[in-house]
Amino acid sequence: MAMIPADKVQSRMVNITETLTTIKYQRLIGKVANKQEKHFSNIMKVIGKNLSDLRSDPDLLSLLTLDRITKLLHVDIPIFGKEYQFTPTHILAMLLSDFKAMAEAAVDMDAIVDEFCIGIPGYFTKSQQIAVLQAADIAGLNVSVFSATTAIALMHAVRGGGSDQEQKVAFVDVTDSAMQVCIVVLEKRAKPDPKQSQTAAPRPQAKRILEVLSYSYDLLLGQKDFLNTLVKYFKENGQSTANLQEDCLNLMIQNKQVRLKKQRNNDEELGQLMFRSEKITEAEFKCICNPFVQRMKGLLQKAIDKDNRKFSAVFITGPGSHISPIYDCVQEVFNMTPGVLTGTTYEGLSVGVAVGCAQNCAIQSKKFLACSSEDERSKYNMKKLLEWQVKDKWALSIKDRGFHCWYC
Repeated sequence: MAMIPADKVQSRMVNITETLTTIKYQRLIGKVANKQEKHFSNIMKVIGKNLSDLRSDPDLLSLLTLDRITKLLHVDIPIFGKEYQFTPTHILAMLLSDFKAMAEAAVDMDAIVDEFCIGIPGYFTKSQQIAVLQAADIAGLNVSVFSATTAIALMHAVRGGGSDQEQKVAFVDVTDSAMQVCIVVLEKRAKPDPKQSQTAAPRPQAKRILEVLSYSYDLLLGQKDFLNTLVKYFKENGQSTANLQEDCLNLMIQNKQVRLKKQRNNDEELGQLMFRSEKITEAEFKCICNPFVQRMKGLLQKAIDKDNRKFSAVFITGPGSHISPIYDCVQEVFNMTPGVLTGTTYEGLSVGVAVGCAQNCAIQSKKFLACSSEDERSKYNMKKLLEWQVKDKWALSIKDRGFHCWYC
């Protein structure tokens, strides 16, 4: 197993998205693949799903074809001038093979990477989890799964988010089509592990615990609902352009920047969302998005009611973190100013998950526990990594199904 330094993980992962295409003899992934005429994206949204699961999302369903014999969904990808059929599982296997090559190239030594830790959403069904492991098997890799929100929480804790006092922290992850809330507690000390073998190699005792209390999610509420509402508003007001959806997305991002600037200057006036000759206030934007805001309030309140301890902080992650009604809703429900932990793009969230997974791999890796050189350990900030022990009921449920988690 190879461990990639955090700075190299970021530089490698920041340009990677779940997109694949082929040009002549070359397979492309990431942003460059998105620019090609023939490409397939959003693999993790369709992996392990059947036709009935995707009927509610016609945009995704239009990319796939149902094989009448095998009853499997597949996508047609041109290779060497011919159309070949691949299932989402096969496409993910291709991506994992490319990630393996990139990981090996990033390590400053002759290393073979044959073990992977993948961050997946806590709401993945058993069929989706199995499809991910099947893809890893096709790629010839041993894969462990790690909850994506737990990975982000671990990254936050290791990078200085934990204190000497017990902290209860909420992470609200808003993706393009789904929303999930993860509640964690950062405790100061971990009790000695009675199960640790006396004959095993000595392992530094963790001084702190990251315990996941609960997951809550809404699979039909995400960034696209707020974006489509804004697009519809401008269309009804005669502002229809070829790039209307992209313009509205940029509009929300720019509005967030103006909003943060006004907060720093203690300006309580509501900002304006400008679009060509039309404009919409934040209050109006929140009003037209009210049905989604109310659903979000219910989701957040459900997460809060599961534990009565006071929150120390709340963070919004994912591409939807720049949407002002979402920001206001989180602030109102938790009664505190939320932080934005991983940026406002898909890449920012991907980096957070990748670093969190890499850090947890380092915690469990016997190779790095056996390092005797303090200088070698410092490269990976091992002292801080080994302070944390992860407890997650989701991981135990995955283990009961026959899957493996690094922290089980």
